Amino acid sequence: MKKIIVRNKLYVFMIGLFIVFGLLSIIPLKDYAANQKSLLNYYNDTINECKEKVDADMTEQEQEICRFYLEKIDSTEYNMTAYYGYDFTSNFYSNYISELLILLVIILGSTYFITKYLRNRMIINDINRKSYKKILKKLFLSSWKYALLLPIMLLIAFIFTYIITGNGTNGYSYLENTIFENNVLFYFLVIFVQAFVLTLIHTNVVLIVSRKEHNYILSVIKSYVCIIGILMLVETINTNVIYGIFHSEKFINFNILNIYDLCFSDEVISYIVCTLTALFISFIVVFLIYRNKEKLIIDSEKNDNKNEE
Repeated sequence: MKKIIVRNKLYVFMIGLFIVFGLLSIIPLKDYAANQKSLLNYYNDTINECKEKVDADMTEQEQEICRFYLEKIDSTEYNMTAYYGYDFTSNFYSNYISELLILLVIILGSTYFITKYLRNRMIINDINRKSYKKILKKLFLSSWKYALLLPIMLLIAFIFTYIITGNGTNGYSYLENTIFENNVLFYFLVIFVQAFVLTLIHTNVVLIVSRKEHNYILSVIKSYVCIIGILMLVETINTNVIYGIFHSEKFINFNILNIYDLCFSDEVISYIVCTLTALFISFIVVFLIYRNKEKLIIDSEKNDNKNEE
């Protein structure tokens, strides 16, 4: 039991860190509640002033403002909603816990065990006692489990959002005329799954890079640069080829670092399909480059005898 705890102490620390990140969602949600209260107070003050005055006592501009508030604005528009509550939260995360920072943390964790395992040539001892399939399972899961961290964080944020806003109805929002209209919980679910899928892609990139690069620091750097490079390549293809030549916007919003938000345009289905396709391709590459047991053992044997701390 002690060995298990020691082996997973980094992962346990990461879980705690992402739980703290999730709890931080209270900050933007409090700001959202204060903002809505301020808007509602302004609305009520304006309505009261308009009712107390007659047209003769107001300028033409004041009359226009009063007609606007009395005829076109309803106080229910200032009620807190789950959609806009999460909108405040996602903006907060993007500003203070950026997508690039989350990516770095995920890579730091998912790279650690596999590089240590191959660098220290532990596979040479294990291959005599375990099947190659079990060894691969251990290596893959050591990285894939870090894809659960971001969903844990977002789940906490979703729960706080739903509790603090007091309802799951989005009201007027950008969700109108999309598959998420009047179903903000489904919207949350898709973001939750998307976060898991995208971070799973990131960990697959780590596995691909670490197949040859067994130095922890170098593997972290190469994995990070590789993901940023993939992001830039996809954006270039989407902008200059798919949209520039074919004038199609089906994949224009696809972004492998879009972990907090979801594209909810008319092309949301294409966006989801594109994300799942990228995951499928990453899995194929991982399984292909690890299929040869002998080559992996030889590459591990090339490391020097000094263990990497």
